[in-house]
Amino acid sequence: FVPPQEDSQASLHRVLFSSDDGFIYCLDAISGELIWSQNVSGSDRRVVGNGRIISEFPSRTGVLVIGGRVFLGVGLYPQQGCFLAAYQVEDGSLVWKKNVDDSLQGYLLAGEEQIIAPTGRGNPVAFRIADGELMHRYSGVGGTYAVLTDEELVAGTGNDGSMAVSDQNTSQRLAQFAGSHLV
Repeated sequence: FVPPQEDSQASLHRVLFSSDDGFIYCLDAISGELIWSQNVSGSDRRVVGNGRIISEFPSRTGVLVIGGRVFLGVGLYPQQGCFLAAYQVEDGSLVWKKNVDDSLQGYLLAGEEQIIAPTGRGNPVAFRIADGELMHRYSGVGGTYAVLTDEELVAGTGNDGSMAVSDQNTSQRLAQFAGSHLV
């Protein structure tokens, strides 16, 4: 849910969400009317996934709103194409879209200058907010859950049942330990 910004011309409250159909949607929070939608990958191809028909490029990140922009990832298999994209909340215009080498799966996190994306079984990756360029890859464990503190990224649970704590800015692993839940 995104309330209008004080300096914005918009008088509508917005609800933003992504879906397994590969689209991002922006609705009026009061009326439920569609304000805008975008097909992130541009593909209309469908496949069977989890017993239903989904896009070849489903969104498994949800959306992240920062300063009038909304960010999300789509795609499951890097060899088929995975994308990280940014749109203007106001009108849905594309800010940037990057083909990425990772399947982005899990809630996106915002650092000061970076978006951190869990990658399911792989290690989290960091992209620059301004242009989507890859900043660094974290070492340690994969997983779809992550928590960002002022200085650290805690991610997991990896395939081996462990969690890792890394320096947010350098991606250096600080600790790894057995664990199955983030609090």
